[in-house]
Amino acid sequence: APHGHGAVRGVEPERSRGDHIGARPRGRGRLSFVAASDQAFGIRSDRHCSVAMARIAVVAALALSAYCATAADPLVGPYATERTTVDVPGLWLGEGTTDVYYATNSSVPQRFVTFMHGAGGGLFIDPFVYHSLLNTLASWGFVIASPRVCMDGDCLEKYVEQAPIVIDWATEQAADGHEIFSLADFSHGVGLTGHSMGGGATLVGSEEEVASAHGIAAAVMLHPYTANLHADGPTLYEGPPAIPFLAFTGDTDTTADMSMVEAFYNASDASLPRGIVEKSGKYATHQEPSDWHNWNEPYNPYMAQYVAGWFKLYLGTQEDDSTVAGIPDWDSLLFGTGDDSLCGGGDGAMVWCATSRGQ
Repeated sequence: APHGHGAVRGVEPERSRGDHIGARPRGRGRLSFVAASDQAFGIRSDRHCSVAMARIAVVAALALSAYCATAADPLVGPYATERTTVDVPGLWLGEGTTDVYYATNSSVPQRFVTFMHGAGGGLFIDPFVYHSLLNTLASWGFVIASPRVCMDGDCLEKYVEQAPIVIDWATEQAADGHEIFSLADFSHGVGLTGHSMGGGATLVGSEEEVASAHGIAAAVMLHPYTANLHADGPTLYEGPPAIPFLAFTGDTDTTADMSMVEAFYNASDASLPRGIVEKSGKYATHQEPSDWHNWNEPYNPYMAQYVAGWFKLYLGTQEDDSTVAGIPDWDSLLFGTGDDSLCGGGDGAMVWCATSRGQ
């Protein structure tokens, strides 16, 4: 079983939940919300019911007030952001359109991260599906390139090759003084993250051969779908991850369940900085990182701060960020046990959460 500093099971934020609010109190008659409706529909109401309803309303209001007072807001970075598009040559079938999110007023060098979308989230859909996540990440001082190439899993064999192409091209552009990519410092390596199919591509990019060849220094896998990396045909993933990585899934994710994450986590070297998260509750679904199914599978606005923190720690931003006001203690958020830490309840309820600084 995964282990390490901050390993917990069944952690929930300390919030007043009002579990018993709305239970019927003892007394005569039926509960009704408006006396007039009782008369209109012939429902019996009396003074006891009125008193009971008043008490319930007070308790509900107090519980809601307590919840709102204790639930911390999601963290957002100190910088303004913009999104633009660039054309990256050499991507599959010539589909080079790539969305780029970046901080416009950062006072220190940013870091570069490539994001890989999930199946069905590419082409023109990409900027709508992942805007919340990528825009928030950029607000912490990241230049993020998200290629739209490859709509679904049918092009997976080529898809896992796209991130290195984007990274190499962006590195060259920065060296040539590109107005956006030169905002980032590539000397500490770059980050790679992705959702679902893109999480699988991120896993491939975390292998030693790929990571070392393209300067990938840290990875975050968001509900990574890995089943077809070992399907009939070329083996797309040899593993295990060779760079610091953090992997998320949830107990109601029926697409990329915990077994997929556990497999590569357990295969990785225990001396490596690494983390594993199995969420529970409303943010435990497959679409947690996206805006795609925002009603029945809502986007988790807390996730971005922990993704940002992982890249902050492993892309060498500590010295730069020491001069910026309002930057949180990333180490405590990722490896601590406080209420705002990843495994301490800051990202919601967990079935399983473990993070380790490695050795």
